[in-house]
Amino acid sequence: MIKELLEENEKIIYQSMVNVFKSGNIPQTLLLAGPSNPLKKEAAVFLAQSIIEDHNDLACEECERCQRIKAGNYYDVYLIAGEGKILKDDIERLLEEFHQTALERDGKKVFVIYDIDTANPKAANMILKSIEEPMPGNYWIFTSDREDAVLPTIASRCLIWRFHRPNIAFLQKKYAENSYNMNDAYILARLFHEYRPFDIHDKAYVLAKEMLERTVDSMSRKGSLEMFFINEWYPLAKKEADVFNKSQDYYLDMMIILLHDAIKDNQDYDEWYADLLKQIKAYDLYKMTNIFYEIKDLANTNAERRLLFDRLAYSLDKMEERK
Repeated sequence: MIKELLEENEKIIYQSMVNVFKSGNIPQTLLLAGPSNPLKKEAAVFLAQSIIEDHNDLACEECERCQRIKAGNYYDVYLIAGEGKILKDDIERLLEEFHQTALERDGKKVFVIYDIDTANPKAANMILKSIEEPMPGNYWIFTSDREDAVLPTIASRCLIWRFHRPNIAFLQKKYAENSYNMNDAYILARLFHEYRPFDIHDKAYVLAKEMLERTVDSMSRKGSLEMFFINEWYPLAKKEADVFNKSQDYYLDMMIILLHDAIKDNQDYDEWYADLLKQIKAYDLYKMTNIFYEIKDLANTNAERRLLFDRLAYSLDKMEERK
């Protein structure tokens, strides 16, 4: 239930929503802003449900109307998903509905526009004209991850609720709910700090996870990480340079995450990840973390990637277990 998620993760916004709907004085333009947060778009739909229900309270999320709104089957709730640029044609189609009589018995219409900051100037100005003097019973709900890119004259007419960056536990749960296994759900939450659909069979990602495992395994077995790089990773640089570079970026981030988690040592993890942590703890974690941060910083310059990873492999192959 979105209501519970809001109450747990965005307490101030949740209480403000409660107060607004109890007062019965619901603004006709709302903007859900702040850093990327999957809860923001879900909250936009929840607000549409609450406006349509009109019980001087937040939506129940269970009745027929709420279910239809969530499924996108409620005639008087209109959504623009904001995938790519929002163009003039998108808004023109929306405004055709804006000027029609509401079809449902509630007599209200709710227009939800995700990522309002992606609207081009013509589209943004058309929206502005519609909200300057909103028709009774018409409501606009916008979301944006970049409030500074929203047309100021639109933002100034909105009640703005600013969401926080979601915590890792929330994001991990979100990934898990979308059929990612617990290891991938955790890694993706830590890598991206947001929920985004991601192909876990992506070649660069798969290779980075393999490198993570082989790094820890090579150190614990005293194998040569440098030889593994030379035989299995470097040949990819000539065949698929983009995959090679992306896999290195993922790998460096994954190793830094693993090392930070090993230092904290205060959380339960899935078996595969827990085993990696157990093995890596045999080494000087702070020294290793500094090595990976140094390589990551250099990788963000024009430094020769292969030379950097030769240097990394050499440093790790020399590391001794802590006594």
